[in-house]
Amino acid sequence: MKDVFDMSKWHKSTGIFQSPLLKDPLRPNSLPAVTIHEKRDVLVRNLLQNSAEAGDIPLDSPAVPSTSLYFPDISMLQVEESVLQAGNTAPGADEIPTCILKVAWPLIKDKISLHHKVLARQQFGALLLRSATDLTICLTHDVEQALNQGMTASLLTLDVKGAFDSVLPSRLIRRLREQGWPTNLVLWIASFATGRSVQIRLDGEIGPSTDIACGLPQGSPVSGILFMLYIAPLFCLGNPRNRFGYADDAANLAISTSLTTNCEALSDSL
Repeated sequence: MKDVFDMSKWHKSTGIFQSPLLKDPLRPNSLPAVTIHEKRDVLVRNLLQNSAEAGDIPLDSPAVPSTSLYFPDISMLQVEESVLQAGNTAPGADEIPTCILKVAWPLIKDKISLHHKVLARQQFGALLLRSATDLTICLTHDVEQALNQGMTASLLTLDVKGAFDSVLPSRLIRRLREQGWPTNLVLWIASFATGRSVQIRLDGEIGPSTDIACGLPQGSPVSGILFMLYIAPLFCLGNPRNRFGYADDAANLAISTSLTTNCEALSDSL
C-alpha cells in the first residue's frame, strides 16, 4: 500500500520537473539541446526522420501486376458485427477508432493473403494459422529430419532494424500493385500510409506539426500485414522452403553434410 501512495505522490509532482538536456547522437560534437525548441528538433531528427527516405520513388510509379486479386465479398452483417464488437474508444483523425480496424481487418487479410498465396508459405505472424508456435513446429521438423538423415543444420537469424519506420510508402504502393491488389484497396492504403504528420508534446507544450515521409503507423493492426507484404519477395529468393519469417524477423536454414558448407550457403544467401 505504501508503494501505491509513493507512486501517487510521484505522479502529482511530475509536472514541476523539466526534461533533461538532450544530446544529439547524429551530431556528437554539438552542444546538448537546452530549450524546448532545440529538444524537439533533436527528437524529430532522431525519431521521425529516416535516411531511407532518399530511396523512395514517386507515388505514381508504373508497375506491372503479376496477377489480379479480387476484393472479398463482405456482407453488411459482417461489417455490423465488426463495428459492434469494437469498444467505445476515441476515434483517430480519420474518425475511425483503431479497435474497429482490429476486428474488421481479419475479414480482409486472411481471405486475400492466404487464398491467393500472396505471402510465402514460410511467412508467419499476423495471419490465421501462422503463429509463432506454427513457425517453431515447422522449423523443428526440418531440423530433426535433417539430423535423422545424418546431415548438419545451421540457422542464420536476421532482424529488420526499425521495421515499420523503414517502410517507404511509394515503394509499398508499387509492391501492392505488382502483387495485383484491387485498385480501391491500394488507394486506401496509399491514403493510410502517406500525408502523415505528428506533434511532439514536451514539458507540457505541444510543438508544431511535422510531416512524416517514411514508415507505417505504430500500433495499427493494418501495419503488421502491410509490412509482411512489403518484404514478401525476400522469402521467394533462392529456395523458399529454407526461408522463414515472422513479422520483422527472418531466418535462413541451411542443410548439408558439413558445417562449412552450411556457412558458405548462408553467406551466399545474404
